[in-house]
Amino acid sequence: MTNIKSTKRALITSAVSLLMCFAMLVGTTAAWFTDSVQTGINTIQAGNLDIELYYAYPSDVENGAIADNKWKRVDANSPVFDPNALWEPGFTQVVYFKAVNEGELSLKYLMNVDIVSETTGLTKTGEIIKLSDHIQAYAQQGQQGLWRPFIDRDEVVDPPYLPAELNGVFSQTLSKAADGYGYGTPSENPYSLDLDQWLEPGEVWYTSLALFMPETVGNEANHNGVNKPSIKLGISLVATQYNWEPEADSFDHNYDANATVIINDVNKLQAAVNAAKDGAIIYIEQGNYELNSMVVIDGKSVSIVGLGEVNIKMKAAQHMFTVQDQYDHESKVVVNISNLNLDGNNVAKHGINVKYNVTANITDVNVKNTNWASILLDNANKYNDGNFYNGTKTVVNLKDSTVETVSMDTLPVVPTHAYAGAGVTTYAYFNHTNSVIGSIEKQAISADASTMYVNGDNGSVGTTVFSKDPAEIATALAGGKSVVLNDDVKTEAATAAPYGNKYGFALNGGVLDGNGNELEIDCYGDDYGIMTTGGTIKNVTIEEGCRAVMIMYPTEDVIIDNAVIGGDGVLYPINTGEAGSAGVDLIVSNSTLKGWTSYSNIESATFTNVKFEQGTYYNNIYGRVLKPYVNTTLTNCSFIEHMNLDLSGLINGQKIVLDNCTVNGVDIVDASVFTIPTTDSQYDTELFTIDLPGWASSIADCVVIK
Repeated sequence: MTNIKSTKRALITSAVSLLMCFAMLVGTTAAWFTDSVQTGINTIQAGNLDIELYYAYPSDVENGAIADNKWKRVDANSPVFDPNALWEPGFTQVVYFKAVNEGELSLKYLMNVDIVSETTGLTKTGEIIKLSDHIQAYAQQGQQGLWRPFIDRDEVVDPPYLPAELNGVFSQTLSKAADGYGYGTPSENPYSLDLDQWLEPGEVWYTSLALFMPETVGNEANHNGVNKPSIKLGISLVATQYNWEPEADSFDHNYDANATVIINDVNKLQAAVNAAKDGAIIYIEQGNYELNSMVVIDGKSVSIVGLGEVNIKMKAAQHMFTVQDQYDHESKVVVNISNLNLDGNNVAKHGINVKYNVTANITDVNVKNTNWASILLDNANKYNDGNFYNGTKTVVNLKDSTVETVSMDTLPVVPTHAYAGAGVTTYAYFNHTNSVIGSIEKQAISADASTMYVNGDNGSVGTTVFSKDPAEIATALAGGKSVVLNDDVKTEAATAAPYGNKYGFALNGGVLDGNGNELEIDCYGDDYGIMTTGGTIKNVTIEEGCRAVMIMYPTEDVIIDNAVIGGDGVLYPINTGEAGSAGVDLIVSNSTLKGWTSYSNIESATFTNVKFEQGTYYNNIYGRVLKPYVNTTLTNCSFIEHMNLDLSGLINGQKIVLDNCTVNGVDIVDASVFTIPTTDSQYDTELFTIDLPGWASSIADCVVIK
């Protein structure tokens, strides 16, 4: 390559590409009032093109050059920009970059400074501050042998000209550059600087980039102390295969299908997917798009990634994306979809339909306004050969996303489904982290919900609602659905209950998963926090709720796991009322109970890894009582000192089993740990008091110690 190339050539984006992108967060305030500049985490994503990007600083320059051993490779954690820089009038930050084509394919690349996002501030007089109006950028590019580092600050801040042998961008504020200084218009070109070059195999090009705050900046950038401006800038390097024909309407024989494609029209996405091979990365340029028809990814492990903010609105009554492998029941296909905003426009059936034994990793994706599910895990399908295959599984891993609905469907073990094959069982696995989900439904048409797992749990058919709204939670739990709290929840006991009391929530067979949050239920007297006929309460803290968990007319087991129940507003952590069905058990594990725990009208109770502590509602003996009326087994449990075990309600033959338990750190190995009190004062002085039923003549009659 002998000719110097212009920096104003537009990059044809539907190309075989490689993206290397790393972001810099420039400060949190303005001008010299900025405390620091925080560096974001670099993201480097590569196809088969072999381009490397290196960086260096002015401190690495010796005798007007930078030695090879001073250049550092840009990776995911490279501190390219100084995280401790103080932006003030006259401050300049310079970084040098070296792009090397280390592969065997010719390529061209585009290097940009992007305004990713910007928040305006206010001066003391109420004027708007935009950092992009005050930070300026200047860049030079040159081939090996022609490029040199900047000589001094004057060359950056007030250069007389751009040297003829170099490409680059003359000094411009970031806002002016983004307003069309480069090629195209802002809607077509979101970049603020455009520095594009071609590289033959082995060729090297250099870029000098300076960001600086002119000394002339004054109080127009001085914020009022409250409304602080901020700007997020990104530097990106996009490389494309040089021998690709830009006039072609499709992906031809020059297309290196394992490399990366960048498209600026979402309706070209299907063509890019069809041409891709395993490992391809397809990027969608920032923008607002309308999708005319469903995109199908069938039998290929590819990645679909949005660059910047990518908004896609559906126009057809179809799924927006279908991810599948209908030809291989032993498929190892993994599809990655990230950084997209999908709007079903109230016409799309599903947002992302995943089926046929594939895995979909969905990250930073928002899905809304679909007629059915935002995400469907559908493993109830025949393969292309007309057969069903036993043991296939569909997997979706959702991370850092917001979706309205997730639906799961698998073939039942017993072939009652119209699509079923005899003896065939298929599975669906939905895993989610750090995401907001409206509801998760296990379709009732799949008779065996045990084949459908949510974060490893294969609970019953039903719907899981993710919410922090008390009314929505109450409706879901009362209807037998399950709820995951996505924040702390505060409500009150306001619904009429038996005995003239009131309750906050009614749990009727579902799961209340606190998700590590606190549930606060304001109540009065003997009101109930959670009135339950059965179900699961887990991963929650309840410090307000009077009779926090009230078992009333139970029809199934009550399960409590990883809960902390007790506080100023809790009288009974667990209590029971009217009897229900026979054979119902209370099962408590990995929890802390503070207060008077008492239960009857159930079959039995088991406590495993449970701490019994002092309640603060009754900050006396009444706040440290365990009073069972049924057979009870306690395993690996601990009691505080001065605890009272009140067995006066046991009927003849009922027993309490203490297996590997302690009181105040002392192992309970025999009955000598107990005191049968003869005076009230002993409840407050003895290590562990025990009240026996009238029919028992000794502790051994009703207590088994292991």
